[in-house]
Amino acid sequence: MDFFSIDIICVIFLVITAIIGYKKGFIIQLYDIVSFLFVLLLVYFLSDPLSSIWTIYQYDSHDFIASLIGSTINRIVVGFILFIVFMIIKKIIEVLVKPLLKGIMHTFSLTAFADRLLGLCCHVVEGILIIYICLVFLFIPFVANGKEMIQNSYIANAIVDMIPDVTQTVMNMSDLMQDNNSLDTYSKEFIAEFTLNAMNAHFINEQDALQLFEDYVFHQNQTIQLNPSQIQQLTQLLEDSNYSTQQIQDVLSQIKG
Repeated sequence: MDFFSIDIICVIFLVITAIIGYKKGFIIQLYDIVSFLFVLLLVYFLSDPLSSIWTIYQYDSHDFIASLIGSTINRIVVGFILFIVFMIIKKIIEVLVKPLLKGIMHTFSLTAFADRLLGLCCHVVEGILIIYICLVFLFIPFVANGKEMIQNSYIANAIVDMIPDVTQTVMNMSDLMQDNNSLDTYSKEFIAEFTLNAMNAHFINEQDALQLFEDYVFHQNQTIQLNPSQIQQLTQLLEDSNYSTQQIQDVLSQIKG
């Protein structure tokens, strides 16, 4: 499969979702997208505790970097499985409540065309979110050249750029996995940006983020450049970690804004 094939698949999928949304109408589709967002919330809150007891992606738990990246990838895989299961349950419930939703639809004064047009728009939004979730999996090195295929595409690349922090973090983790989980070959600036992005996307907690900074950035006597937002994030992390004012100033003296 090449980048052109990915774009074709994305277009075909979006066309199909648009047709389905147009046929369903707004009321049924409104239920669909609200329940879809509810599914995403369930996946978000359940994937972390379940991934701690359900290991699908194997990693070296004795190595800090391997454990950090491996546990995150495992959470993504568990989350994807939960997503599929909950989507199946959602479809079953939809079949059961569909007659009720059609009854509600007749109480509104929407014209048939407006109802179908709004349904089309809602379903396309849901389709884009589903495509994004699937494309993120191509960054994980289960698929050969998945990252390159997306970066060389047009539509797929535009979709993954909609949530840049999550996408960039997954891409960086994929690179680290292919480099045998070693941070030694990366610049301190890359490590700092990777850590802040991962923390911002809730892939790692503040304790792990601080350990990455202390092990690979703070004591390297190398000036790095971060944007104002990243500097603010780092400052907040240090304050939350009970760093003194002088310690924070010493750290920030190594950073260019």
